[in-house]
Amino acid sequence: LTTIYISLMAFALIFIGKRYYRRIPWNFVLIIVATALATVLPVVDWGIDVVGSIPEGLPDFVIPTTGGQSITALTTIAVGLFLITYIEGISVSKTFARKGGYEVDNNQEFTAYGAANLAASFFQGMPLNGSASNTAINYENNSKSQITSALAAIVLILVLLFFTSFFVNL
Repeated sequence: LTTIYISLMAFALIFIGKRYYRRIPWNFVLIIVATALATVLPVVDWGIDVVGSIPEGLPDFVIPTTGGQSITALTTIAVGLFLITYIEGISVSKTFARKGGYEVDNNQEFTAYGAANLAASFFQGMPLNGSASNTAINYENNSKSQITSALAAIVLILVLLFFTSFFVNL
């Protein structure tokens, strides 16, 4: 019940805040406030989970292995997973392209997904796709170029290298 109450208060803060003060990044404010409260209040004792310790540093470079699985089985899974993520990503891209009045090059998207997933495989990464929620947030905040994603990547790298301890109580 505690989690439900906190969730309802968080939803109310975002809903009311966005309705009356649109220029304030309420999601970010909520994260800061929740982390600060989790630092000073015994929320873990109340049954609320926090992130806990996050390992510092970037992931190690590794040569991917099959983990004992056959190449055929892995290829079948990989192709299916890639098709699902590509179709989802391209549909998100086309939806926001229509809203923004620009074109999406399917071949460029296909190449980008392949290259990004190949690179992620060497750093123990998860399969990548075009996130509908990230795209919606960028669109809502009038982000017009990939600079937003590049800055987010830089911030993520800096956090992993130097600031993971700040997220223990998130």
